[in-house]
Amino acid sequence: MKVLILSCNTGQGHNTAGKALLEALTRRGVPAEMHDALAFGGRHASVVVSGSYVKMTQLRPAMFGRLYRAGEFISSPRFKSPVYYANALYAGQLMRFIQDNGFDTVLCPHLFPAEALTWLRRKHGVKVRVYGVATDYTCTPFWEETDVDRFFIPHSALRPEYEQKGFAPDRLVETGIPVSHAFSQKMDMAQARASLGLEQDKQLFLLMSGSMGFGDVPQIASHLLSLGGPDIRVLVLVGRNHRLKEELASGFAHDSRLVPVDFTSQVAVYMDACNVTLTKPGGLTSTEAAVKNIPFVHTAPIPGCETVNARFFGSLGMSMPTTTPLESAQAALLLAADEGLRARQLACQRREINPHAADDIVDAICILAGA
Repeated sequence: MKVLILSCNTGQGHNTAGKALLEALTRRGVPAEMHDALAFGGRHASVVVSGSYVKMTQLRPAMFGRLYRAGEFISSPRFKSPVYYANALYAGQLMRFIQDNGFDTVLCPHLFPAEALTWLRRKHGVKVRVYGVATDYTCTPFWEETDVDRFFIPHSALRPEYEQKGFAPDRLVETGIPVSHAFSQKMDMAQARASLGLEQDKQLFLLMSGSMGFGDVPQIASHLLSLGGPDIRVLVLVGRNHRLKEELASGFAHDSRLVPVDFTSQVAVYMDACNVTLTKPGGLTSTEAAVKNIPFVHTAPIPGCETVNARFFGSLGMSMPTTTPLESAQAALLLAADEGLRARQLACQRREINPHAADDIVDAICILAGA
């Protein structure tokens, strides 16, 4: 078995899931590669499509929400969408790559390559095993028009939704969303703080804006600092978001309680080091926090699937969903102060979320391939 993982750069959650699968395949000794599906459409296709997506979510989140709802309305297993035909445009290049490199299995943590492979199966009879991997806690529009051998979904409670959308019950496998093995490793808070050079005697809040920098990060930080007093620290993961870093440097120049953190590969350690994490409700980030089993607050979602993610986590007691910067700060401070509330949230996370989803998916495709 040789596995190709195809993702896209429309938000890093899909890539993160793909990398987690690549890690698991490598541990298993299965030959595997990961590529950007849109790159097969030409040198600039990935940059243009991904850049447009990110700009819309950052600058026009309400418009993104309307487009998502429109997608839900027109999405159908019977009729093919414009998304399907758009991804068919690079399907020929993708087919040659698969055949030239001897891949027999393709994992798709993104809709776009699954659409291209559906075209190849129906128009050219391409004989590769194709598996879809959901990265949100809902059946996002247009997945039901794809032809996949199995679809790995986040939770058993979502099975009725997928079946209602037209998925055959025997093609649905309830594994959970794959995350890196690093998040299933727990580090003592004091040890995590020592490794990162953080103060041991302060109350630390980790504020994450996601790869696209969406959210009212400065406002949330301001409310936390004004309500939390002198002994708190707010660590903001700014990543490579230079605009956000400059905004924080300007707005909090005289407040040493706010600590911007540049791009880091130690997110899992920062989660262990902090009392409470605040994150937007992306499917991957939410799953990472739950697998890490830490107290966390969901900040305002990008309208669309993130709204559903927040609702799903909140309904099962795994997070505290909020919709305004003030609510986010108040919820984080309440969670930090209430030991019983934290304990109940962590128990719900352990009950509902599978920390070994990546390995379970790899086990399943190996069994299906007879490997």
